[in-house]
Amino acid sequence: MTNTIKRTLIITAVAALPAIGFVAGQAMAYQPHMQNALDRLRGARAELSAAAPDKGRHRVRAIDLVDRAISETRAGIASARYCVMISTIFLSLGLTISSLLLLSSAY
Repeated sequence: MTNTIKRTLIITAVAALPAIGFVAGQAMAYQPHMQNALDRLRGARAELSAAAPDKGRHRVRAIDLVDRAISETRAGIASARYCVMISTIFLSLGLTISSLLLLSSAY
């Protein structure tokens, strides 16, 4: 393999690895179970809101608890996205540094 081809392949790898890290991070950030839970909590809240109000304040308390659960679920989704974002940044940075070291050794 000629040096020109070798350099071209290394440069291509250097350019592609951060993008691969970003895509991998985005795939990990998707939280299907948390999103499903959030959807169901919203549905439960709608049902509680539509129910007759005379329940000895239990309906009102249930709505409050569901609102808190919705808030916590949203916070969990946001936290997971943040953690994945930070991991993705470090993964991309590590891949870029490794690629640059590989590139510098090719010259």
